[in-house]
Amino acid sequence: MNDLTSRTLNLIATHITTPDPESTLGSDYISIPSISPEEADLIRERLVKSPTFQQLTGRFNYDGEFSQIRITKPDALINTPARWLQAQETYWKARGMLPDTYDNDVTSLCGIEFKGFNLPHTSTTKTPNFSLMPWSSLFPSIVVETGHTQPLTDLERDKEIWKTSTNGQTKVVLITKFTKTARGTVSCFVDIHRVNGLGGVGICSRFTIFPPPPDNAEQSYPISLGEVYGGECPDGIDPDVELPFNISELRNMCRQTMMGLNFIPDS
Repeated sequence: MNDLTSRTLNLIATHITTPDPESTLGSDYISIPSISPEEADLIRERLVKSPTFQQLTGRFNYDGEFSQIRITKPDALINTPARWLQAQETYWKARGMLPDTYDNDVTSLCGIEFKGFNLPHTSTTKTPNFSLMPWSSLFPSIVVETGHTQPLTDLERDKEIWKTSTNGQTKVVLITKFTKTARGTVSCFVDIHRVNGLGGVGICSRFTIFPPPPDNAEQSYPISLGEVYGGECPDGIDPDVELPFNISELRNMCRQTMMGLNFIPDS
């Protein structure tokens, strides 16, 4: 093991074992630049064998395009958008919006690594916060990426990997970003990126979670069943069925989590 690999492992170990101060946005994230694919593989191999890293459910990411290791240390706030997407899936099932074969067609994944991306990400490793993936696909169709100390620039880089390097199998990427304000409150928004076909061409819709809209109106955003299936619905399943994302419920869940952590939602 060379000096760079050793120093990087020590830096990661110090970061993931440092307790987060109460009533602050903790260090959920660390980024290490100028790492070669070979060094990244060595570091990943050591981390996945580390009981501490596994106990903290640390998530290893390596961006081959930017030669950058990105480590996420999940916490209650980081995990809230993942719980919200699970709640949306439960709602769709309860309302009969999903086909009877859905549970045999699509699975939900948390903390699972993905490799095998297209150029320029052939050496990239991604571990999203949460995802929905058809069993017939190599990549998830719906991806959740979340951060607070993680810069938006790096979250956007995560998004680009899913949009451009999965053979068009990833259809929706949700980026939720929490930020500590100068007033000591926590602001938040969610970007919903939808990909239309190969090449990453698509649209983005942003919803501000905190501060909430002045009228507190219910907010919802529809995606399609075809997107959940990664664009390849089995015979007899209508890909145009609309599935609502309840944005107001995401706001409520984030508020509850923040209050439990002594954070003040921005208003």
